[in-house]
Amino acid sequence: MAMHADTSPRPRAAALAIIVAVAVALAVMLTLIASATRQRIERNQQAWIQQRLDALIDPQAHDNDLLSDRIQVVAPDILGIARPVTVYRARMKGKPVAAVFYTTAPDGYQGPIDMLVAIDVDGTLIGVQIVRHQETPGLGDQFENRRRDWL
Repeated sequence: MAMHADTSPRPRAAALAIIVAVAVALAVMLTLIASATRQRIERNQQAWIQQRLDALIDPQAHDNDLLSDRIQVVAPDILGIARPVTVYRARMKGKPVAAVFYTTAPDGYQGPIDMLVAIDVDGTLIGVQIVRHQETPGLGDQFENRRRDWL
């Protein structure tokens, strides 16, 4: 008597249903993890930029939230770049105190240099924070935040 493999569609359908259920469960789990991770990354980015803004402008010098009081400015003739620049506005009792420009110097040796530049209401440079660069470590990175005397 010869044995035949079961070729009925039921075992294949059941296996396919299990594979689909596992794939859907994994997709749902990955979506939840991505959502939670995205929110955490966003909070960390906000805290990171807040620290740099606080290093440039004393939190006691303004009474507004710099992260929410910001605008986008496009002024290539003045700012030297064509893309929009974020400007964080510091105010005390509604009056301007300073502005922090999140801008880019496009002509670093190894590429663009992203920075925060703080300007007092009278036009005086308050300070600079380097945000990102691709300069050679030890040679072209002398402006990093650990070298505040250079800035």
